[in-house]
Amino acid sequence: MSKRASLAGETFLPPTESKSESHPVDNFTDYPENQVIELPVGRVTPDPNQPRKSFDQKKLKQLSTSILERGLHQPISVRLTPDREFILVAGERRWRAHKLAGKERIRAIICNIDNVDDAFELSLIENTQRDNLTPLEEAEGLSDLMRRQGYTQKEAGEKIGRDPTQASRLVKLSQLPKAIKAKVATSQLSRDQLFQIASQKNEEAMDQLLKEITERKLNVRETRERANIKPTKKSKTTPALQKLRSSHTFLNKSENTFTGLNSQEKEKALAYLKDIIESSKRVIEHLNKTT
Repeated sequence: MSKRASLAGETFLPPTESKSESHPVDNFTDYPENQVIELPVGRVTPDPNQPRKSFDQKKLKQLSTSILERGLHQPISVRLTPDREFILVAGERRWRAHKLAGKERIRAIICNIDNVDDAFELSLIENTQRDNLTPLEEAEGLSDLMRRQGYTQKEAGEKIGRDPTQASRLVKLSQLPKAIKAKVATSQLSRDQLFQIASQKNEEAMDQLLKEITERKLNVRETRERANIKPTKKSKTTPALQKLRSSHTFLNKSENTFTGLNSQEKEKALAYLKDIIESSKRVIEHLNKTT
């Protein structure tokens, strides 16, 4: 078997600009060594573990038009399985654009990858380098990479070119509840806004912040300010304060209540009020001493 491109070294062969330098392959028992080949589009299969889940149809149409007019400059990368299947490693968007353009063949390079976890790592690296992933796809990809390869958070971040802080945020983002993930999956929220949502203390708070961002059209700065607002705690009211508040409310609303009293009733009312004033003075004096 001829030697293929190595994962540890150069994963992709240098792209060739001329179609004459590509080699059509129909006999899949062997293939040219270290060369760009042409594969039937129908023989290439997308990787179900591909970190990228969504594809912009408008951009795919634009790419297919470009391929029809100018050809494909960067070959796709595939791995060859023991069952002689060509599984995509990098370039699913280019492959989809070929199908959309009605192309029968596509230029490809076969990578020397037998392990599906290595293929996933390479696909994730390629996509992050091209900025092809949404923040949520990248977050879940990083989490999967840690699980598949046993990398630490720092190691996985280094693999895809993310510093420790960025890697930490991505891990936090990957831990969003499923219901919240479903809501933000198709949103246009920025990476920072998604992190602010993920930083909330529980799912209810996350959902509330997401709702406010969407309804009020908050920008990044406004989202940060809203996310950092601490809910005010309602102070508990003691029975004594409740009674005092009730008395205060009654007196404020009772000016008209005392009209129409006879002289004897007025005297009683005045006596009660004087007692209230004296009691209030004693309470005020006591509170001043204890504060």
